[in-house]
Formats: sequence, C-alpha cells, structure tokens
Amino acid sequence: MTPSPLRTRLAASLAALAFTPLAALAAGSASVNYGGESGQIYWQDKGTVRVDMAPAAGEGYALLKDSKVYMVNPDAPQGMPQVMEVGDMFQLAAGFINEDDDDLLKDLGENIQSIRKTGTTETIAGIRGEVYEVTIQDKNGNIETEQLVLTDDPAVIELSEAFLGFTGSMIGADYMNPLKTALPKGKHGLLRIGDGMIVESLDRNTPAASIFELPSEPVNFGGMMKQLMEQATQQ
Repeated sequence: MTPSPLRTRLAASLAALAFTPLAALAAGSASVNYGGESGQIYWQDKGTVRVDMAPAAGEGYALLKDSKVYMVNPDAPQGMPQVMEVGDMFQLAAGFINEDDDDLLKDLGENIQSIRKTGTTETIAGIRGEVYEVTIQDKNGNIETEQLVLTDDPAVIELSEAFLGFTGSMIGADYMNPLKTALPKGKHGLLRIGDGMIVESLDRNTPAASIFELPSEPVNFGGMMKQLMEQATQQ
C-alpha cells in the first residue's frame, strides 16, 4: 500500500524532530531502512556525520563536517567534481518547499491531536522500545494515526542527535521545532516510524576517522551553477 502524503510528511518530520540532543554525543554507526531502502549513518560527533546513500539513490555519500554539508562521489566522471558543498542549495530548496506548503513543517507540531502510550513494547535491532500512537490533523481536517517506537537507549539517542545535526545543517534546524514539545519526555531515541522508517542495526564502536575526510578539495555547488550560467549567456 502506498503511504498517504500526510503519513509521509509525518514520518519525515518526526524522524528529524525526535532526534533531540539530550547528552554528550559518542561515536557509532547504524543501518537505517527508510522507504524500503537501507542506508548507513556514521557519526563522530553531532557536527561530523556521514550518510551513505541507499543504492537506489545513486553512488556516493553525504557528509556534514565543520558546519558544512558535502555530497561526495569518489567515482565521479572525468571533468566532474568529486566533492560538492551543497548546504546552501538544500536550505534554499527548503525555503521554497516551506512557502509552497503553507509552513507545514513549522506548523505540524500544532496539528498533533495526541501522543498516546499504548502500553506495548517492541524489540528492534535487539533494543526494546515502547510503542506510541500519534494522531494528527492536517490543514484539510483529515485525521491519521501513526506508530512510533521510542527508547531511552543512549546509543539510539546518539544516532538520533547525529541525524538531527545532519538534517538541520541541510534545511535549517528551526523548521520543525514545534514538535519538540509534543514528543514524550525521556524517550527520544527513535527505533521506528510506522512502516516507513526502522533502525536495522546499531554498532556502538567508533568508526575510523578516515571515513570523515574529504577525498579532494570541494567545489561550491552554487558557485559552479553561477559560473555555468555566466558561460551560457556569453555563448
């Protein structure tokens, strides 16, 4: 069954906002399945995060480092950069999305009708979590519910914080702040959102520092596009 747009937006928003910093961040890695595709997340600290793309999304990986987001493709075709700085591009795109969708991401927290603890538990990636049911209402009055599986496991909280740092650097950390107060306190490690996102495995060992190094000097994506447009107008 294809998920509804409301459910998809809820999953994406909760995935980012459930990742709320609660403690000093240690290093680790995790495999996360989102939308049926598995990707790998590595973190050194909340400001140094690598996300390896699922095969369906293409080759390469994204890297948050020194407050900048890079897209890295070590096997880029000849003449194309291996590393592009893209943070500004993502924030610009997020601004357009926010305008076109009536500030949906900012307002979603106000549309949550309830978050209810079901009293059941679920074990995911060997970690026991508590199941919550979230009920929301969209701007058209449609009501939907979704399940969350949350835990206080420190490693899952670290994964969550790492992902928030990565997401916030791309689209702006303040877009979904209203949800922070809506989520249950003390259970901020996210193991599952409905059928759309689930943690498959968690490695508490520190990844090699070398995987967070850029393979070449970065090219600024915005600058590159500006240069290409200038060249096109001169022809």
